[in-house]
Amino acid sequence: YPGVDTSIFKHQDRPYSKRFIYLHAGKYEVRKGIDVIFEAFAEISKMYKDADLWLLVNNIFYKSKYGTGWYGDYVSRLNAARPLGSKDFVNRIKTLIERPNCYEVAKVYHAANVTVQPTRGEGFGLGTLEALACGIPTAATDNTAHGEFVSQLNGHVIQSGALVPANDGVFFDGTRNWYDVKVGDVVQAMVDLRENPKTPSPATDYTWLAGAQKIVEYLKSIGVV
Repeated sequence: YPGVDTSIFKHQDRPYSKRFIYLHAGKYEVRKGIDVIFEAFAEISKMYKDADLWLLVNNIFYKSKYGTGWYGDYVSRLNAARPLGSKDFVNRIKTLIERPNCYEVAKVYHAANVTVQPTRGEGFGLGTLEALACGIPTAATDNTAHGEFVSQLNGHVIQSGALVPANDGVFFDGTRNWYDVKVGDVVQAMVDLRENPKTPSPATDYTWLAGAQKIVEYLKSIGVV
C-alpha cells in the first residue's frame, strides 16, 4: 500500500515564473509514455510560446555513468518530434538527470505548473501521487493503479485506449499487453490543465500513516497480530 510523506509532499505556493512548466516524472521508458510526451509537447510548443517541458526521468536508460543505454533512442525521438514543434522546440525541454532526494523531488513538483503522466501501465504510479499530494494540477491515464486515486484526488483523467501489444525493445517483446495512449488526448489534457487547472484534494488516504494502518488491519484480519 504505497503512500507519501505529507510533511514533504504537501500543498505549497508555487514560486513566480514567466514560463509555464509542464513536468513529466518517471523512468525514461516507452511504458511511461515518453514518446507520447515528446509528440504532445511538440504541439503545445506551437500553441504556447511560454511553455517549457521538464523531464524528471533519471534512470539507467538515459546517458549516464551506467552507459549510453537508450540515449540514441532519446535523440531519435526528439528528432522525430522536432518537425512537429516550434522552431525552438528542443531548447524548451529540460532534462533533470541527477538523482535527487525526496526533498529535491518535492521542490521540482512545486516549481512546475502542471504534471503530465501518460503511462501505458503502472505498478502503482508513486510519482503521480507525489505530484497530486503537492497540490500540482496533474493529468494521468486511468489505467492500472492510476485508476485508484487520480480521479479521487481531483486529478485530470486521460482516458486510456484499447489493450495493444507491449513492445519497447527492452523489457517487452509484444507477448504482453498495455494500454494505448493517443497523442491528441494528451495534448487536450495539457491544454485543459493550463486553461482550467484543478487543484488536487489532500492525499489523506495515501499517506505513510494510512498505509501502515492498512497493513496492521490486514495482519489483524489474518490473525498475525
